[in-house]
Amino acid sequence: MVAKCGRVKVWHWSHKGRPPCDPWWECETEWHRNWKDNFPKEWQEIIHQDPVTGERHIADVKNPFGLVIEFQHSSMPLDEMQAREAFYDEMIWIVDGLRGDLDKNYFNMGLNHNPIQKNPLAYAVHW
Repeated sequence: MVAKCGRVKVWHWSHKGRPPCDPWWECETEWHRNWKDNFPKEWQEIIHQDPVTGERHIADVKNPFGLVIEFQHSSMPLDEMQAREAFYDEMIWIVDGLRGDLDKNYFNMGLNHNPIQKNPLAYAVHW
């Protein structure tokens, strides 16, 4: 990794040399890093490659069973979200629902208040 500490962009780390950085990469917030740090280091920043096309992306977290966990703090275009879901296949999103003043209210309005399953506890969200 190479430290990027310029005066224009947010300070961040970049991958050294080739291949080029993941086009889905974005600056990580403290919220994002804190979530990733809840998982073993060997599960973090895992390169995932499509065996057919050779397309490569770096998963925030990928467990030994192949489940990818992506942490999303900022908004993203729908087509990018769908592309990530199609690429990773077995994945879940952890989304920061408290970024804006109204986020919690919007989340609660979309929440089905009856769990869809009880063990483990899971709720459905409809937007």
